Amino acid sequence: MIQKGQTYRHADLRRRSVVIRIEQYTPGHLRALAVDAATGKEARRILVSSLHESALTASGTPRRNGYVLMGVQ
Repeated sequence: MIQKGQTYRHADLRRRSVVIRIEQYTPGHLRALAVDAATGKEARRILVSSLHESALTASGTPRRNGYVLMGVQ
């Protein structure tokens, strides 16, 4: 379940330095408001379908798209 304060890293190995924090999410909506986790700036809307709990897909391969849950701040 997506909650305010959760942090996600980019799933792509080349973009792992990209870390976002969820600032606002209404259950049932298609998008969540996310900001840069380090600065709190660069607000953007992220599709909730691109936010994942696991770094692996259902078949066990590493994800290359979207964001992977790191934790809650």
